[in-house]
Amino acid sequence: MTLYLIANALIWTFTSPDTRLAEAADGTSWYRPALALLEHGGFVALDEPAQVETYRPPLYPLFAAAAMTMAGGPSPAAIAASQILLLLLIGLLFRNLVRDWMPGWENFAFALLLFNPNVLSSAQFVQSETLFLAFTTLAFWAAAKYLRYGGQSRYALLTGLAIALACLTRPTAQFLLLALPVLFPLLSVTSGGASWKKSTAQGACSLAIALVVVAPWVALVASQGHGLALSDSEGKYRYIWDQVVIIEAQSSGKSYHDAAARITAPGGAEHDFIASQGEAWKSLDRATRNRSLADEGMAVLLSYPVADFAKALYRSQAQFYLAGGAGNWHNLFDIGAESVSIAWFTNAQDELWPLLQRLFSDVPPVGLVFSALAIGFTVLARLIGLVGIFSLCRTNRWGLLLIIAGIVLYFALIHVFVGNSRYRVAIEPMLMFLTIGGLDQLGRLFGKR
Repeated sequence: MTLYLIANALIWTFTSPDTRLAEAADGTSWYRPALALLEHGGFVALDEPAQVETYRPPLYPLFAAAAMTMAGGPSPAAIAASQILLLLLIGLLFRNLVRDWMPGWENFAFALLLFNPNVLSSAQFVQSETLFLAFTTLAFWAAAKYLRYGGQSRYALLTGLAIALACLTRPTAQFLLLALPVLFPLLSVTSGGASWKKSTAQGACSLAIALVVVAPWVALVASQGHGLALSDSEGKYRYIWDQVVIIEAQSSGKSYHDAAARITAPGGAEHDFIASQGEAWKSLDRATRNRSLADEGMAVLLSYPVADFAKALYRSQAQFYLAGGAGNWHNLFDIGAESVSIAWFTNAQDELWPLLQRLFSDVPPVGLVFSALAIGFTVLARLIGLVGIFSLCRTNRWGLLLIIAGIVLYFALIHVFVGNSRYRVAIEPMLMFLTIGGLDQLGRLFGKR
């Protein structure tokens, strides 16, 4: 714990105060709702308080606003400091989980999560990953406790609550709600805990609690014309067209910038769809436009050949599982971050290896060291994690494997073609658990830890 605080103090010392917001991924879109809460006391547009704002779910703006209130006013640094402390609590929760299943490894697991380069760096920025991580870790902890201690109802209900809170932080988690009714019956089968009837009732109650928690926000979003959703229709529209841009770039060998410009220029799918609507398009409200664009984007996306889907999917999965999160470190210390970003978005997305060579050609040596450490940690953890999967199978811990595999695969696939290390933060505890399991198994094979 002391080393963690010292490490963060050192990072804080060598980081420019402006970096925590300026270099945060989508940082402004999370920061402005928090400022609106401070200034206007509601979920409204910062510059137009009469307009309800639901682009971002409520919990991160509430968290950020609370941090800034304690600091006495607008302060990205206060948000980052709160996230650093929150990550410490997440580590303690993970430590408790590991102690249940692999006693003796809990302190190492605690350190492994806190000093994970992807997790540690994410906490430094004004972005929702750390709060989202808190709720996904709580859901993992509660489901594992349910499995460990004979199917107690309180853990089933807490799992539902944690997933609901995750949904109110990032909409990405929303389809996990559908897993709640079947999760606990499956866990009862694998562990011999609660009866089938009891576990089914627990699943239903867990889902009911989750729906009650998210209902007020969903109702607010719906009242603005966006339907039953966790954020307004612009989020869905952007999500789908981001997928189109990526598959277009990779299938045609264009850069991401060129692919995006092509789609919105005359002859491009988005531009031509809007043009085909004629004057009627101008009379539509924003929510209706976004829904129409989302539907058209899905049609365009499904028009690509299966081979292009396969290429984009394997690239996305490789990035999701193996990217080290070094970009955060480059941004924190201003070491080649801009050149990497420009190269990534402006170079042709053809063969992966030449692209990587172009990405790092202008990065200074210290930046390459950060990249090597982050990627090396990630690759080594994944390899040892494979041994951890074998260990869970060998010891017949099928329920635990079900929880971990279900959550990991869900987050790996829900982003479709936009996989990267930032989206992996939410499942790092599950991946680190597999790494610990692998180390434990290797220690047993070699007769020592």
